[in-house]
Amino acid sequence: MPGRLRLGVRYAEPDDPLNFAFVELWDSREHYERYFVWRQEQGVLQHLSTMVDGEAIFRFFDIVGL
Repeated sequence: MPGRLRLGVRYAEPDDPLNFAFVELWDSREHYERYFVWRQEQGVLQHLSTMVDGEAIFRFFDIVGL
């Protein structure tokens, strides 16, 4: 997918392995938003929603130095 730098890094809570996060790295938020629309059009998100309990939470962060 254009603009995607990294995909599918999965983190799970040790005490609740069904509570997890995928972290993706994109060139820009606009690249991600185009990808997200494409995924919605393909029906992937609707299919995934049948496999999980609860709503997905989407958050965006900028990489900053410490």
